[in-house]
Amino acid sequence: MSREKLKTISFLIWQHHDPPYVIHKSIYIPCKHLMIFRAIASLFFLSIIIWMITDMKWKYFLFVTNWGFFLGFLFFSIISIENVFVKNSYSFCWKFCHILFEVAVTIEFMIVIFYWVGLFYLDYDKHKDDSDFSLWLFNDICIHFIGFFFLWIDNVFNHIKIYRKHFLFVISVMVCYLVVNCAYTLGVENIYPPITWVDFISYICGLIILVLLIIHHYFAIWFFEKIKKKRIDHEEEGNNSWRTNILL
Repeated sequence: MSREKLKTISFLIWQHHDPPYVIHKSIYIPCKHLMIFRAIASLFFLSIIIWMITDMKWKYFLFVTNWGFFLGFLFFSIISIENVFVKNSYSFCWKFCHILFEVAVTIEFMIVIFYWVGLFYLDYDKHKDDSDFSLWLFNDICIHFIGFFFLWIDNVFNHIKIYRKHFLFVISVMVCYLVVNCAYTLGVENIYPPITWVDFISYICGLIILVLLIIHHYFAIWFFEKIKKKRIDHEEEGNNSWRTNILL
């Protein structure tokens, strides 16, 4: 794809909010520490994904939990590779990672709340007497909490701004998943017990999912504007003062 086409796509997505190239910058900690954390996180995500796919095969992608976890893996792995091999402000790669982060962290939040509040007790009853219950619980915590935890650690330290207009990408991914869920549920079997797509409760669950996505996306916007931005501006002012003193 030519650079002109990439610029056109970038304009359509960002318009007047074309972000500065700060995806590798950090607050509170040195940038290299954030990069090391991302590399470790990518390896953690990859190991869990390999474990899950080995066990579930193609059914891995029937569960929204795994969609969210896979998006987190894509973010951490691509941004780590970009940092080493690309690191170019003209590259579309880092902007893709910016949006990928916005989508992944919001979907992961929805997964954490929806699973632990609405579905965990069903899984617990099914596995509580298993001989490998501890292993199941460890895996359950990894995919239903640790992924989100890693993304929010990154969110606390990174410079990534969450944009209102990018909620469209979150919705787009969720619509794609719900199409898969609906087709498999109606054609084969239920993926999640409460969601059958033939009763009212299924659509209540859909509404709850939408509300959770909205809550997190707009909370993340508030968190950047009211907390992170102040720290970023403070550190930038400090860096500028240091440069001025050096020149003088």
